[in-house]
Amino acid sequence: MFDDNENRELWRVSSPEPEEAEQERQTRREPEYTPQQRRWAALGALKAALLIGAAYLVGLGIIIGLMVLFW
Repeated sequence: MFDDNENRELWRVSSPEPEEAEQERQTRREPEYTPQQRRWAALGALKAALLIGAAYLVGLGIIIGLMVLFW
């Protein structure tokens, strides 16, 4: 189906050159956050988790209440 030259050409086209990969890695840096921004992000994640947990508790409370009511 493919001869060796075609396979080499496909590999060369699909794989980035080492210099390009290193340059891309250097340009893509993680953002640096201040301690206050980190704290607010953690508190926001905690708030989201508590809201999801509260929704489950309310739902289960309604189900238990209906079961007790119709028992």
